[in-house]
Amino acid sequence: MNEMIHVGLLSKEKCCGCTACYSICTRGAISMKRDEQGFSYPEIDENLCTQCGLCVRTCPSLSPKFYKSIKCFGAKHINKQEQLSSTSGGFAAALSDYVIGKGGVVYGVALDDVKYVRTVRINSRADLPKLKGSKYVQTDPCETFRQAGADLKYGLFVAYFGTSCNIDGLRHYLLCKNISTSNLVTIDLICHGVPSPQIFEDYIDYLSKRKPVNNFYFRTKAKGWGFGSKTFSPSVCYSDGENVCDKPITLAYQQLFFSNNCLRPHCYECPYAQMGRAADFTIADFWGISIFHPQYFDKDGVSLVLINSNNALNIFNNLQNIDSFETTTEIAYFKQENQRRPSQKNSAYEQFWKDYHQKGIEYILQHYTILNKYLLFKYYTKEKFNLLLNKICKKRI
Repeated sequence: MNEMIHVGLLSKEKCCGCTACYSICTRGAISMKRDEQGFSYPEIDENLCTQCGLCVRTCPSLSPKFYKSIKCFGAKHINKQEQLSSTSGGFAAALSDYVIGKGGVVYGVALDDVKYVRTVRINSRADLPKLKGSKYVQTDPCETFRQAGADLKYGLFVAYFGTSCNIDGLRHYLLCKNISTSNLVTIDLICHGVPSPQIFEDYIDYLSKRKPVNNFYFRTKAKGWGFGSKTFSPSVCYSDGENVCDKPITLAYQQLFFSNNCLRPHCYECPYAQMGRAADFTIADFWGISIFHPQYFDKDGVSLVLINSNNALNIFNNLQNIDSFETTTEIAYFKQENQRRPSQKNSAYEQFWKDYHQKGIEYILQHYTILNKYLLFKYYTKEKFNLLLNKICKKRI
């Protein structure tokens, strides 16, 4: 590490794309450039680089920091509409509303022009809905590390939502800039991995061939909540008002995500997919609640909330807009595979990318997803089997 001149020498497996190095460079020597898979990596202008070493010091991949959970909770928003319009139980919405109510700002992930996924700064309740819902794509942090730093220096209360690597990058950046984090609360996710932005953009372009797309929802609650990806029910809204939900064309992208063919190379070796976390709060769906806490199960969604710092615990205790109950670490992690290990690279990974580069997104969708007739038949056969199995289990109970 000490011999490294700059982060441009990092392998792709080591770089998480958080932009901490880009943000810290005062010389403008670092730019983020997409590679052939659509992921952004730092590119160094040797003519501008002074070899100061700041980019190395701020890189989270070279010295990741972890915090252990001190308490675990299940939680849901007390406002039913907020709960229903959230991916899980609405804890993120409750926390965001609390921060805005304190005169603070919230950084989270939003869709820009339907197909671009970016981290944005929100300073009003009216704009908070932009952050709602999961986005299964690697976000572009844009200038938000610098913006968050400026907000903290100004004395604002700041909440920053992101993946663990993104949050750790922000913390490294603020530390290198000697910016106090006393007014900062960070929230990371139990993350499966981040798919290529280019794949998603191409997918939206594919959907738009039929007619213009107005919005895309990676998850809805059309089938309720609580049974994992079987009830994610993704949907596309077209500009003429048509809404297509839970059909092969919308399930296709979900299948690409879970296939582990198009995640960032760093995700397959993710150091944060373990018992330690990078943020004050960690949030996820409370999978397994029907097994361990059936009295708290809610078909409209329940959030899993891991408290990783005293700062988070103090904020949690002051939230007035949630119903919550405490659980154990063992229960919280039971159904969270990516809390224990990274997602594994698909055996078809190399062929997938070869096909994508040579034949494009339409070929990928027709051969690697439910749009393939064989995979469609296999999918619905499995669905019918699961329904039958559930009926048998219910009768025995």
